[in-house]
Amino acid sequence: VALISVVLLALLFLTLGASFLQAAVITPDAHRETIDRILLWLLYVASFFGQVLLFAAIYKILPAVRIPIHLALQGGLVAALAWEACRAALTWYFEALSLVNVVYGSFATVVVLLFGFELVAIILLLGAEVIAEAKARRAAEKASKEVAA
Repeated sequence: VALISVVLLALLFLTLGASFLQAAVITPDAHRETIDRILLWLLYVASFFGQVLLFAAIYKILPAVRIPIHLALQGGLVAALAWEACRAALTWYFEALSLVNVVYGSFATVVVLLFGFELVAIILLLGAEVIAEAKARRAAEKASKEVAA
């Protein structure tokens, strides 16, 4: 159990590090070299797959029931896609439309952080729901095959 915790923590730091590096390096610039664009795209893809693996590891290890790895990866993929969509939407919203600093003043960081925690919890539950539905569908198909046979 301790080894699994260390691996999960390392995977979390790897994913967060790639995400922060991506956020720090990617800037819109028309004069960027092609190789830089390719490397940045590869960094984005590696960060995304790290997120998929992180969510899949959470879904595989944390539940009290046994989750097959393909279902954990399926839930991890859905959660990572939802995270990326929410991240893009929130980035646009806070850059273009938000008046959170005006409304909350110095508490704006706390409000945005708490909203982010809630969003992560909802995304984790969404991935878990995908796994539960896939598992239920698989059990129903297995039962219908047994009845038909």
